[in-house]
Amino acid sequence: MATESMPRTDGPAWMSWLGVTAILLGILFTASEGNEWMRQVIVDNATPANLELPAADCRADELEEEGLSFAECEQMVEAIRSYVVSRPVWFAGVQAWLAAIGTLLALVSVVCGAALANFRISAARIGAGIFALLAVIDAAHFVAAQQAGPILRAIHLPMALQWFVIHLALAIAFFVAQRQQLPQMTVDSAPAIYGRFEVVAHWFLAVSVFFLFVSSWWMLSLPLPSDEFRYREFPFQLHKNIGITIVLLMIAMALIRLTRRQALPAPAETRGMSQLRLGGHVALYLLVFAVCVTGYMSSSYSGWGTTWWWLIDLPAWGYEDDDLNQLYSDLHIWTCWALLIAMAAHIGAALLHAVRNDGILRRILRW
Repeated sequence: MATESMPRTDGPAWMSWLGVTAILLGILFTASEGNEWMRQVIVDNATPANLELPAADCRADELEEEGLSFAECEQMVEAIRSYVVSRPVWFAGVQAWLAAIGTLLALVSVVCGAALANFRISAARIGAGIFALLAVIDAAHFVAAQQAGPILRAIHLPMALQWFVIHLALAIAFFVAQRQQLPQMTVDSAPAIYGRFEVVAHWFLAVSVFFLFVSSWWMLSLPLPSDEFRYREFPFQLHKNIGITIVLLMIAMALIRLTRRQALPAPAETRGMSQLRLGGHVALYLLVFAVCVTGYMSSSYSGWGTTWWWLIDLPAWGYEDDDLNQLYSDLHIWTCWALLIAMAAHIGAALLHAVRNDGILRRILRW
């Protein structure tokens, strides 16, 4: 008889695909709630206490660099002004706390999903409670926005309602799952293919990349930086800090893979599928590296310095040059879109393996 402490094989397929669904949605919600926490904290700290914002600082070089019109530049300031004057005094604190708690619960839901995909039925019991709590967080977001006036309702209500439905459905699914009687299953005594560092790094990268996508779309809607408008300082520095950390982790993972020379063929895999899988993984490595490097190069030629995690001042490899800044910025954007496509294919492959229940997905979930 298999035990909860040992990895299982030949479990029911529904546990595999329900687990990976929980992982994917948990990562997405972590990115969403993390960005919501940052929005409330940044807007609250960077806005004057009297809520009186100066006129937009729309310099021609900044407008050209970001592809903005003068009207769009002004609208960025008006959007902040509209948001803060519509926001009750209590709203920022409530939203920030709810987002912080939601982020932590979402990370736990990812762990529960990974455990369920490894056929640990105890994960379903824990996951049912976690997703129920997440539904409560969504409901609290909904109520807070409902009480905050029409402008904030239009911004926050749709997302809160969507996540409430998703989390309620997952809570019910996990509750039903934990009541299932599982057949006797065999124990897999084979050693894990990936080490703990690789597993943790993989999922840190997954959460970080989704967070960077979500937060970058938001931070680029903030007013252009100036002495009066400092909304972009923290999110841009955080963006660069995470990107540099990702590069370091990718290098470490690549070195581990090359030194260990691990063979990872899928069972009964055709030559074409093997080449497709290898090509997909190589493309992900290269694209993540390209996205981070082009972003850092764009920053180097922008004239803005980078302090890694607010501790280490990195050397200025470049100098202020608008043309080179724009070139690397364009490359950064295009490689980001290419990475998003590659990630979609990677996630699609993971879902396929989950439905097939062929054990491939569990390689990156096991310790």
